Order: sequence, then C-alpha cells, then structure tokens
Amino acid sequence: MPIEIVAASTSGVGAPRVFRLAAEVAVDRLLLAGGLPDELDWVRGELHLGFHLPNDSKTPIHCAARAEEVVDRLGEEDEAASLRSLRFIALPPEAAARIESYVAERLSA
Repeated sequence: MPIEIVAASTSGVGAPRVFRLAAEVAVDRLLLAGGLPDELDWVRGELHLGFHLPNDSKTPIHCAARAEEVVDRLGEEDEAASLRSLRFIALPPEAAARIESYVAERLSA
C-alpha cells in the first residue's frame, strides 16, 4: 500500500516528501517495506501521512506520525536498523475506526 510521507513542519507545493510501500498495517502504526532515507533530517521529526486502505473507497486517511527504528536480523552478524515503523501520534477517530476495522477483517481471514 503506497504511503505519502511529508515533513509536518512544511506544507504546500514543494514541501519535502517521499513515498514508501507499507508492508503491514496495525491500529497504532504502519510498517514500511523499506526504510526511510537516513540522509533526510526531516524524517526524524513529526510527519504527515496520506494513504488509502486496500479495498476502501473512502477518502484517503491523513494523520500525524513519527518514524521509529526497526532492527532487522536481530542478533545476527548482519544486524541492521532502519526507520521502517511509522507510529501514529494524531489519528482522527474516524480514521482510527477504519484502520481497526481493516485490521480486524484481516485477522479474521
């Protein structure tokens, strides 16, 4: 699922942004398939996200989040950490309900 990630400190045309694919959706976060670029300082601050849940024809979900590191291959020689978790910090109630419904549907399948 594609995610638009924009620096919360800026807005409008020309605001810094990146796109990533989400590999996992949870009620409190998104887990990205690949990490955010380390060279972009703004990805370590508050972020604005925009995305559509699969099979959801409603308007996109917009919310605030913070990137968190995820350690891959923990304890192995090639262990590495990357900014792959986007933890929601401001999620509108209607958006939270849509995400909860989506997660519950996926868990029951």
